[in-house]
Amino acid sequence: MTQDIEQSVSSNSSGDQLDSSGTLLNEQSGPWRNEDSHRPPLPSRNPFNRGGENANATTSSNTTENRINNQAIADTNSADTSLSSVASSNAIPSENLAISENPASDSSPSTDSTSSNSPSAASVDDSISRTYHRTAISPQELVLLPFKTLNRILDDLKWTVPMKIKYNVSLLNSRPIDYASELSKIAGVSHLQHEAITLNNALNYSPSSERIELEERNQTLTIIRGLLVNKDNVVRHFRLAVLETNSNPFVNSILDKHEYHLISKDRVSEDDLEVLGPAESIKVNGIEAEDDGRNIENETGIRNGSSTQRNGKHAIGDHDDNDINIDSDSSDSEPLNIANSNSAIIDDAYYKSANSPNGHILRVTLYNPEFSQSDLFPLIDQETIKKRYLAGVEKHPSLSPDTIPNVVHCFKTLIKVLRGPVLLKPEESIKTISLANTVMDAQIEVNLLFQKLGFTLNKEESDAVPPNLAQRPELKESYIRKIQELIYLGRVYGKAVEHNEFQTVYSYSDNLSLVFKTIGEYDKHINQVHFKNHNSNQLPFLISLSVCSYFQDELVIKCFENSVTSDPKNRLHYVDALRNTANFRSGSSTNNKLSTYLKNLASSGDLIGFHDYIDSMKVLGLDVANPKDIDSIDDDVIVAMYKASYKNDTKNYQYYNNQLQTIARARQSKELWEFLSNEIIPVSIALDELNIEEITEDDVVVTAYEFKLDDIMQANGFRDEASEVQFLHKALLSVAVNRKSYLLLNYIETKLPEIIKLPKNDITFSKALNILGADLSTSDFELITNFQNRLIMNNKNDINSDIRILRYSLKLIAEQKKSDILISFLKNGKIDSTLLPAENWPAGLDNIGNTCYLNSLLQYYFCIKPLRELILSFDENEVDVSAISKSRKIGGRSVEESEIKRSNQFIYHLRYLFDEMIHTNKRCVQPSKDLAYLSFLALSQPVEFRDSSVEVIEIPDDDEDLKEEEAIRAAKEAIAKEEEEERRQGIDGSIIIGSASPYDDNDIEMADNEDVDNIEMVEEGENKNQENLIDGDFSHNDVTTPEGIDGGLRSHNSIVGIHVENVFDSTEFDEGKQPQHLTHPGGPKLLPISTDQMESTIEVGRQQDVTECIENVTFQIETALSPERLDDDGEQYDLIKKLFYGKTKQTITPIDESTSTINGKPRISIERFFSLIINVSDHPKSIYDALDNFFNEDIVKLDEGLVKKSITVSELPEFLQFHVQRVMFDRERLMAYKSLEPIPFSEKIYFDRYLDTEDPEILQKRNEVFKWKSEIQQILDQKNEILHIDDETKLTIIDTLVTTKKFLESKIMPHSTMGINPSTIFAIQDEIDALKSKLLEIDQRLEILREKVANQFTNYNKVGYSIFAIFIHRGEASYGHYWVYIKDPQRNIFRKYNDETVTEVPFSEVFNFIEGNTATPYYIVYVKENLESEYIDPLRREIKN
Repeated sequence: MTQDIEQSVSSNSSGDQLDSSGTLLNEQSGPWRNEDSHRPPLPSRNPFNRGGENANATTSSNTTENRINNQAIADTNSADTSLSSVASSNAIPSENLAISENPASDSSPSTDSTSSNSPSAASVDDSISRTYHRTAISPQELVLLPFKTLNRILDDLKWTVPMKIKYNVSLLNSRPIDYASELSKIAGVSHLQHEAITLNNALNYSPSSERIELEERNQTLTIIRGLLVNKDNVVRHFRLAVLETNSNPFVNSILDKHEYHLISKDRVSEDDLEVLGPAESIKVNGIEAEDDGRNIENETGIRNGSSTQRNGKHAIGDHDDNDINIDSDSSDSEPLNIANSNSAIIDDAYYKSANSPNGHILRVTLYNPEFSQSDLFPLIDQETIKKRYLAGVEKHPSLSPDTIPNVVHCFKTLIKVLRGPVLLKPEESIKTISLANTVMDAQIEVNLLFQKLGFTLNKEESDAVPPNLAQRPELKESYIRKIQELIYLGRVYGKAVEHNEFQTVYSYSDNLSLVFKTIGEYDKHINQVHFKNHNSNQLPFLISLSVCSYFQDELVIKCFENSVTSDPKNRLHYVDALRNTANFRSGSSTNNKLSTYLKNLASSGDLIGFHDYIDSMKVLGLDVANPKDIDSIDDDVIVAMYKASYKNDTKNYQYYNNQLQTIARARQSKELWEFLSNEIIPVSIALDELNIEEITEDDVVVTAYEFKLDDIMQANGFRDEASEVQFLHKALLSVAVNRKSYLLLNYIETKLPEIIKLPKNDITFSKALNILGADLSTSDFELITNFQNRLIMNNKNDINSDIRILRYSLKLIAEQKKSDILISFLKNGKIDSTLLPAENWPAGLDNIGNTCYLNSLLQYYFCIKPLRELILSFDENEVDVSAISKSRKIGGRSVEESEIKRSNQFIYHLRYLFDEMIHTNKRCVQPSKDLAYLSFLALSQPVEFRDSSVEVIEIPDDDEDLKEEEAIRAAKEAIAKEEEEERRQGIDGSIIIGSASPYDDNDIEMADNEDVDNIEMVEEGENKNQENLIDGDFSHNDVTTPEGIDGGLRSHNSIVGIHVENVFDSTEFDEGKQPQHLTHPGGPKLLPISTDQMESTIEVGRQQDVTECIENVTFQIETALSPERLDDDGEQYDLIKKLFYGKTKQTITPIDESTSTINGKPRISIERFFSLIINVSDHPKSIYDALDNFFNEDIVKLDEGLVKKSITVSELPEFLQFHVQRVMFDRERLMAYKSLEPIPFSEKIYFDRYLDTEDPEILQKRNEVFKWKSEIQQILDQKNEILHIDDETKLTIIDTLVTTKKFLESKIMPHSTMGINPSTIFAIQDEIDALKSKLLEIDQRLEILREKVANQFTNYNKVGYSIFAIFIHRGEASYGHYWVYIKDPQRNIFRKYNDETVTEVPFSEVFNFIEGNTATPYYIVYVKENLESEYIDPLRREIKN
């Protein structure tokens, strides 16, 4: 059994009572006496005036000690207005304490916590009306504030001191994730650990737990006090204050787990702050709390940010993993202030529970020690105690010199001094201590009362007057802390004292059971078991989530969600923490709910952590030295690196796309998500996904998509949201957008509108008009033109140029206008010509057998107005034969007489074709086979014409009454007579035709002829040798007659020259129709061609080279023309030369004149060019790139030595023609093949840079381009060397190294001789990284150089050409189909001339540079800007009925 301080008394010889140390407690002049003059005035408002009863008050004889005890043990009735002032009278529940038997008269027995329930508790003065304001923070706002669990808060409390010292960070006021790493480093150092303990004894003058009912406020305040001690027994204090609104007592107040959120003090209402207790620094006699000037590193050997040497112990305080270098034997126990030097508070924080129904607010405060080492020294140093006591014996003879007190007696005396003011009731008089009649000065230093405890002297300076704690709540709290500190230190410094009551009477709990029971969460029991010994503070991922290692899965998940909600910007780190927690708990969790939760997060795409983010950035080649700098990388850079990554490795597109999605989620980037949403996957990947080829027709693409969709839907349980299904949708969209296919886009808009993800909802009719640059008066054709122009601009920075937005806008307008033309156009990208009158559309040309490219060429020449007018007006009779010199040359050679006759006939056939194209009321006309034959037949081959005199058919101009039967009869008679003459004379005949414009059918008058019974007539619609007309073109247009086109439509020959019917078996004669074009006698002669020759027409067409056909056509036109002049070399200059021919100038200048044989003078040669060759094998990136390769300066070695060769343009044509050479030879397979490499071209091209000039600026720029291109070639050689695929292994050097590394990694084993040295693998990886880095550097440099080349002549745009025609070939080197796109500058549209079909097409179809597209340009034509409107006239129609 232990004895309390008051029971340790004895009597001396004089009869005066002495305590065990011989301290005299004189009854007459004891240390406490009434001092009415110091009674505090009652406050006008006393909201916390509490009625109280004496708890176990002990009555004794009239000794001074008894008077002290009577005062000390009385319950206080505090009048202060803060929590601290009312916190001293309640005992803690016995169930919360492990209490030793305590016979002390001033210690309350172990009972339940005492609550103040007197009527006056928490009341207001009746005369004053008071409204209390609660802390009001909306739930939505509260959950955004830093989240913590109670466990995390209590752990923060324990580790605040070392973290303050080390990092100067406030754990209580910080997010756990902000200090998780640092705390985990310190938590592993044992001698830095602090223990949080609470006193088990129920002391009414220093209670560990109080519960105060504030009835007027309808609130309950609970206070818990405890100590924080380290291994050196340095004592600090903590105080928890819980404020709750009173609730229904029948409702269970225990929560699953409080969801605390850190709130700033200014968010707590003034009324709640008043209750929760004082926070200001403690002042003693108006002076801030003492600061000894001692440094915090004295306690632990750590100084923040520096190194220090103390007592021979070296300490490091740098902020890294090696900071903690602390001598564990350090015994320095100097207590220190670690807040600011004038504050008793080390740290202070407020929390509000988000899930408490009672407005639960928690205040946590950590205090510095109440006593400094200098304060304690007089109380613990035995020599000082003895000296002081003996001095007291001299002053107080009643004291026995043999009973020298010890440290326990000194502490007990000081506690008695402190206890009296704490227990003083507000209505009682202040008790003073008589300095003259007390032996207290023999126990303690009296100056301590004045210097440390706030005592003052009365007026007579005879008594020590204690402070009025009712008016000093903060000082009252300090007194309570001092008492608790002295009790603990009494145990520490009194270890050697026999029967030390501080050790035998008082006990402590080190598992904070008092806290867990008081706050009452469902896991309070397991918390009490594990709180002291869990390792959570050594694991940063647990700290970040505010969880403990023993938490259940459900609680871990809830903590993760609360952490993310309160701190979304750190979500990535919380995900990492959750994943690490799951890995840490792997196998230990019983319900696997955490594992299931992680799987659900992964399936929804939300399981992305910071490490995932970093790894994904590295995959795209974005690595930073400091991960904190990763967010500084712009989204544009990320997108650029992403594109570069998958372009270099298209097979792994999906992998790179997944990385970008990870980055987008990690950054929560609206820009990246918008890019991903709008991104069109590479068409090559889309084609693979759909299992189709580039040439696959659109309708087949739809079929392939639907078949695969069925399979994927079945495999994924018919879940449309499955990633495989979504990727298939994106593949279809990619093909549609890249092709700019109206059919596919119309299909998607109809069947899959949800995959068109562009923001269309905000597009109104008026906005749609604005997007297309139109208004209400804009015609359908103008709308289509604007649509196509916007599409061809394809500004990547303008979302409104996206084909999906443009189509949506046009659709809105079409529906509003109810336009059949626009609706039809949106379906197939064509203007339905059936909706237009014939005069509004050019005529097409029938394919009569392998003539698709001839048709394209004829349409091209027809659209050139000067050439068309020349052909239409040509008459050989008007040609001055005498003016044609025999010495003239065309194409560098002389012209033979027979070639003139052939050329005249060619122009006549072309003339009639052009004439019919203008005047027909049909959608298309049919070229004559004579025209095709003359076009195809090589110039070196002679042509046999049948040339005999025949009867001239005269056509009176004024005969309007000729009947249909008479016309047919006259034609038959003429044919019969001609054939009879042929049989009789054995020679061919001719038909004389006039040169006037063709007449209508009704204007034809036939002369009477002889019997025609032997003439075989072809019935309408019949085609005897139709199979011979079908060419080998891969196009349905070549074999199908469009609806509405007359199946019996003839060439001119079949109409005018019926006599040659036996030559063209496929030509019909329509008895129901009049011959259409018969002319005046004396006009041009149209001579029939020999039957034997004509039979080979189709075969000639099949074998004909395109360029050879063009040469044949232009040569024959030139041959028939009179020259305007002859050049110096005898070459004829005419309209063809003017339109299509230019001249280049080649200059060869010696480099070293001393060794050159050119005599130091430049050698100049001039050459004509009809077209400029673009060789695809040079891999030009554009037309400019190809031209730069041709018109350049280069150093070459000739026989005469090194020379500088330059080529420039000395004379420009009016039409600039580019021939794209795509046919190459595969030496391995020994066969020709067609290169599909795209050659981008634009609407404009400028030739300023290539002209022959002496301008030094242009010459300098050319020289710079030459240097850049040389560097580009060198860099490309380096790149090709790295990416070269070995013939044997079929691997690049990088692939080889990667394969080798993987193989070696599989062979690593811990063996001295058999294993692979890891350094070898590291060396291989270094080489792989170096090569990849080199490739990246090369690509970056190439981009810079190409950009420089592209922009070098941007401002040189005086000599310009506009796009006119693009000849297209689709297919392979040995087969295919041709058509031509021709621009109509008057209407600013492109038309596609595809044999008999002429349709308007969007600009996007013309300017389509998709890689792998087999429909490639083989001839590109530009016209001079200033001649475009004058020379180009595609639509020339004059319908004659």
